[in-house]
Amino acid sequence: MDTSNHGHELGIKMIDRDHAEISCMVLELKLWLADGKPWSLTGALLQNLARATASHFVLEEAMMGAAQYPRLPFHCLSHQLMIEQMRALTARSRKDGFLGNEPLLDLLAESHFAHVQNEDLSFGLWLNSTPRSSGFHSMRG
Repeated sequence: MDTSNHGHELGIKMIDRDHAEISCMVLELKLWLADGKPWSLTGALLQNLARATASHFVLEEAMMGAAQYPRLPFHCLSHQLMIEQMRALTARSRKDGFLGNEPLLDLLAESHFAHVQNEDLSFGLWLNSTPRSSGFHSMRG
């Protein structure tokens, strides 16, 4: 199964690495759901996904703020919506005792991949096309 960013890398190593890690965890959860893995396994992975995602969002928003990205407020809202989706999936799965809510997991997976391919890619394109006087470009590559 492809765990890459589907060819839509931003060219910022830290962000691209996080995207690959998060994508891998989301896809692993989907496989575990199909296999009926117990909450004792899926719960830990879901909590690691939540931590990795929250940490990634903080990093991404800080980079966008430092670069004065004009779409940062919209991007932050998108991050908040994905965090809420993850909380809903975690709460429902914990209550049920297993990761059994395929529609919520599908929504989370689709949100993640669409976010990377659209909103994050827009940031990467904007960053690469906007001249900077700061050393921010040194984080890329």
